[in-house]
Amino acid sequence: MKVVSSRAKLWGLVPLILPLGVVSAAGQKPSASPAPAKTSPPKTPPAATANPPAQSGDPVVLKVGDNKITKGDFDFMLSTLDQNGQQAVATQGKKQFGEQYVRILLLSQQALSEHLDATPDVRRELAMGRLQTLAQAEYQHLAEQIAVSPEETDAFYKAHLQDLEERDVREVAVVRRPPKAAANAPGLDDGAARERTETIRKALAAGTDPAKLIQDYAVPNVVMIDAKPNRIRRGQLNPLFDKPAFELKDGEISDILETSQAFVFIQVVGRHTPDLKEASPELENAIRQQKLNARMAELRQGAAVWMDDQYFKAPQAAAPPAPAATPTPPAKP
Repeated sequence: MKVVSSRAKLWGLVPLILPLGVVSAAGQKPSASPAPAKTSPPKTPPAATANPPAQSGDPVVLKVGDNKITKGDFDFMLSTLDQNGQQAVATQGKKQFGEQYVRILLLSQQALSEHLDATPDVRRELAMGRLQTLAQAEYQHLAEQIAVSPEETDAFYKAHLQDLEERDVREVAVVRRPPKAAANAPGLDDGAARERTETIRKALAAGTDPAKLIQDYAVPNVVMIDAKPNRIRRGQLNPLFDKPAFELKDGEISDILETSQAFVFIQVVGRHTPDLKEASPELENAIRQQKLNARMAELRQGAAVWMDDQYFKAPQAAAPPAPAATPTPPAKP
């Protein structure tokens, strides 16, 4: 029998999925998108077989055999759901999640009756779950101890001002049809695609309203013109477009840039740099994450960590195929 190797698979018996795993550390620079308000890993739901004594005033809302689940227990499990799960509960109610938990209790009880908890794979899985829960608890504990002062936020803001710069960018793309694609495949032949791109670029440069360009030229999945510009940060675009996006002046249009899928150009419509007040939540999160990273580095340094370099070595890149041998022509008689 193959043991399910991830509890996420078990929770996935119905569409509600519980988040598992410790959140990975973020980079040193502020995130391109607003960082979450909390710097902490997601919570792990209590074990399916756990049945702590009910607190006074905490009513039982679900029973499976001798297992009793209180309102407090169940509300905690709901709080561990990711955003999609929370939305599902808000729109569909708690019944579906309750049925899912009943399945987990039934299966776990059956597993215990069959002594599956004594099998090597399940024992490893249970041990890993315990480690994960303890790690998450300590991660949360460390995060709650970290304070970020206004002075630190101000200094970080000044040091990363360039990273916070944003551009409002309109993108126009004309999809290229692959050379050997069927005639009804989306896209245009290279000649037609480039010509269409140049036509739209000239019209936009001449001041034509983007809404008029969309009306005249846009074709779903073939010719795409942004009705409204998108606000982006450095590094959010393909490197081919990122450089001109931050070099062009407002209103200027890039040259036509070629990718394997499309001919593309961008227009810089405006620019924005958030002030300190606007950026503070994101900056505080980045500073907090830096401090967490430093604390994790201290823990690692003090723990004498060793890893077998041979076992953990990076996989070797596949060697390119050898060129085909050139056939030798037969000797002339």
